[in-house]
Amino acid sequence: MADGDLSNSVLAFVGVKRANSSPQLSRQSQRQLRRICAMYLYRAEEKEDKGDMCALGAAYEHGWGVGEDPQQAKRWYRDAANAGNVAAMGALAKLYEHEFGATVHTAAAHEWYRQQTVIWYHRAAAGGGQAASQWLLTHNLN
Repeated sequence: MADGDLSNSVLAFVGVKRANSSPQLSRQSQRQLRRICAMYLYRAEEKEDKGDMCALGAAYEHGWGVGEDPQQAKRWYRDAANAGNVAAMGALAKLYEHEFGATVHTAAAHEWYRQQTVIWYHRAAAGGGQAASQWLLTHNLN
């Protein structure tokens, strides 16, 4: 199956889940999303595919085929970002920006999240990420 086919399948099954479809159709969609996530996991771990790592980050971020898990989302986005995936860099920056999954809410923790946000948006922008460049420009950090 080509990468585009897999991504399009995820979007189709997510659309079914969001469409308030029948419980049976929703369960079937979730089952298919779990199968797709299993394929992503195989390719991310065995083949070290950075696109599939990023896709797993999105799955964990949104609960598509797996339970929503902020720590796993950050882990897979970070692995993909460290492998050079610009989309993962931007997604990771956005998670840090919104302190997604934060368990500590101190001034030091907020500062750390802010620093990580800027670092990852800079990396994404350097890799050609337009949204990251726009974010940096909007926040006068370019």
